[in-house]
Amino acid sequence: MRITPGRAAPCLLAAALAVVPPAVSAVEPRVLTEAAQVHGLTQAEAATGLPVRLRGVQALVYLREWRGLFVIHHGMGLFVRPPMGQTLDIRPGMMVDVTGVTGPGDFAPVVEATRIVPGETRPLPAARRVNLEHISTGAEDGQWVEVEGTVREVKPRPGILAVVVGRGWSRIEVLTTDLDALAAKALVGSRIRVRGSVGPVFNAKKRVVGVNMYVPALTGFQVTRPAPADLFSLPTRTIAKLRAYAPGMTFDEPLHVRGVVTAVWPDKAVFLSDGESSMGVPVVAGTPVEPGDELDVVGFPSLSGGLHSLEVAAMRKAGRGATPMARFVNPDHALSGDYEAALVRTRGRLVASQRASGYYTLLLDAARANGERTVFPALLPAPGPLDAVEELAPGTTLELTGICMAEGFEPVRHYRVPKGYQILLRGAADLRVLARPSWWTAGHVLWTVSAATAFSAVALVWVVLLRRQVRRQTRVIREQLDEAAALRRDAEMANSAKGEFLANMSHEIRTPMNGIVGLTNLLLNAQRLPAQQEYLDGIKFSAYSLLHLLNDILDFSKIEAGKLDLTPVEFDIRATVSGVVRALEAGAAGKEIRLESAVGEGVPVWVNGDDLRLRQVLQNLVNNAIKFTHAGVVRVAAEPGGEPGTIHFRVEDTGIGIPAERQAAVFLAFQQADGSTSREYGGTGLGLTISRRLVEMMGGRIWVESPNGISSSPGATFHFIVRMPAAAARPASEQPGAETAIPPLRILLAEDNPINQKVATRLLERAGHRVTLAEDGYQALEIVAGAAQFDCILMDVQMPRLDGLETARRLRAHGLAIPIIALTANAMKGDREICLAAGMTGYVVKPFELSAVNDQLRACLRLSRAA
Repeated sequence: MRITPGRAAPCLLAAALAVVPPAVSAVEPRVLTEAAQVHGLTQAEAATGLPVRLRGVQALVYLREWRGLFVIHHGMGLFVRPPMGQTLDIRPGMMVDVTGVTGPGDFAPVVEATRIVPGETRPLPAARRVNLEHISTGAEDGQWVEVEGTVREVKPRPGILAVVVGRGWSRIEVLTTDLDALAAKALVGSRIRVRGSVGPVFNAKKRVVGVNMYVPALTGFQVTRPAPADLFSLPTRTIAKLRAYAPGMTFDEPLHVRGVVTAVWPDKAVFLSDGESSMGVPVVAGTPVEPGDELDVVGFPSLSGGLHSLEVAAMRKAGRGATPMARFVNPDHALSGDYEAALVRTRGRLVASQRASGYYTLLLDAARANGERTVFPALLPAPGPLDAVEELAPGTTLELTGICMAEGFEPVRHYRVPKGYQILLRGAADLRVLARPSWWTAGHVLWTVSAATAFSAVALVWVVLLRRQVRRQTRVIREQLDEAAALRRDAEMANSAKGEFLANMSHEIRTPMNGIVGLTNLLLNAQRLPAQQEYLDGIKFSAYSLLHLLNDILDFSKIEAGKLDLTPVEFDIRATVSGVVRALEAGAAGKEIRLESAVGEGVPVWVNGDDLRLRQVLQNLVNNAIKFTHAGVVRVAAEPGGEPGTIHFRVEDTGIGIPAERQAAVFLAFQQADGSTSREYGGTGLGLTISRRLVEMMGGRIWVESPNGISSSPGATFHFIVRMPAAAARPASEQPGAETAIPPLRILLAEDNPINQKVATRLLERAGHRVTLAEDGYQALEIVAGAAQFDCILMDVQMPRLDGLETARRLRAHGLAIPIIALTANAMKGDREICLAAGMTGYVVKPFELSAVNDQLRACLRLSRAA
């Protein structure tokens, strides 16, 4: 056979490859088709990503926010993670097909799904009844079970609702995405049965420390015994009976105790006494208490460190009571357990003290009756430096007043006694020094003799080393002081620059704004075409919107810097409310919204408070209501606040409403109930934040409710209560509307800006006044020196050559007594006081309305007549 070169080699190679078997054969991984197969893997085996195909799986609980799906397959529960990016509409009972791979999970094997295909919906399967003690072991991971217990607490969390269910000493948290917190809280105290899937809670080492149960909705809670209609209507028990035997006793019923607060341990516990016994209960957020408050507490018995306490279900103040006197106890009393959680006095000798984790720990020893000495700690909260504690020397004899708490227990026959005890101090006042130690003890004398002998041998070396160390430490301290001084100078310069920047920005924006607003007002009072009226109204609205934004930013910066103060005056509350409504009627009418106001009969006519800041809060709330209301009514109401000297205001609207879960966020800076509303309705989110801060400065609080039921629209009602005590009634001459017209005046206007010159001159001349213009302070002095007679001077502050402050000082120095009113764009904190200190008698901020100038003119004229 002839072999052609170049052709035989490929043929022979192909033949050789055909007869040589492969070195390694591929092994197909097994496909898991049963939930039991997945659950039976170890985490290491599941981590290899074995393929999974489960058909006919029934969905139990789908937690979309947590990317979790509990399913059951042939009686075995399993946790499945849905695929990323796939939108699923899975309801409890739906049959699904799952394709994916195994994963190790956080505690037990899971399925990482790549595809989930939903099918028909069937009734949920029967759940296996287990008790809380068994479920708490974590052995029922992922299983569909039913438990029975008493609802002890409801904890709303972001995207989830936790219902604490307990029985005896066991408890679990039942989690659901049904966020109806009000319905859940109505279950507190009820005996229930609930079906759900089990998920363990574990630590960083993946060891079970608790168990959660996941249910589709609150409808899965079956009430077998309803809770009392009012938990506080339960009969009151003494604290001592919580620890004693009683026929038919159970640990599943809520218990009601009443006691007087003896101490509050920050963020941890409140200690109560009913006159005979004492106990501690956890601090409840939103219920501030202090020693002497009488409390009603409803809760469930619990064991903590071998001591009886209560898991608090409800707490309220019942009034004020007499704080029990602290009883003196010695170590034998404290170790008997009879004074657990009681307010006591005891004595001891200080061994050592240390500050750590926000507490001072004092270690003391005291003598027992048998002559032995026992050592016990005393804990003192230390929010700041307490020199009196830090200066205590070991050996000091102290008397302590605080809460006695047991530490550890040891069995003695059929009962247990404390191994030790500690004292929880309420403050530095609970420490009293009885005796300080003498320095001249036998040990100190021996040490002194030894030190003197050694000192004579090493004195020279010590001096040399000390000088070297002093030089080194001096150099380090000097460097640190220089660095600290530089940092302080930088911080002061930064604060000064920030304040100067805000002041300059305020002045530079208000100056042209005064021209825009003033010229617009002049045009509105002149003859014009209908179209021009519309344009001018738009210009004025835009200008005031910009001014409102500027004021909000400045107020917010003042509040953040702690530089915003209130100026209390006596004012007519009804005139304030009606004035706010009248000022905003035009904007409301454009949207076909009716503004209403009402002041209750119990509200005094004249009150003492900051009228301007109250107007600011009301205007913010009413403007907000108009902005989010398309049609209907906005109502402003005032009524007595419940406590003496307080007034309750309400601003109701028929607008779009605010979801319950977003109502707290509307009072945060730069936040709105829905971020998308900023595009449709505008706004920075500062108005409500400033309103909240102002209300708090006025000794009150603010909140929102929605819906309020004015109409079929959801609507919202903003409430705020402020402290404004009644003031004495004013004479008729000082009542609103009693002001007489201002006669024509001769006015000297000192203003350098040409636009503002024109605006102020035209407005004043239209009011009938004669105006003489000075372009700076020097020209104003020359005009006055020329024997010209004026009734009033309107003085700008920032002018070239000679500013308004120095001009006012020179005029007063020459004996000029006529009123000088600052007409300025300086609107920062302290600017008004600076103007008054320079000799001015009034203060008006640009951009100004003629009414503001008239108010100052009237006040100055009254002062002139009185003089």
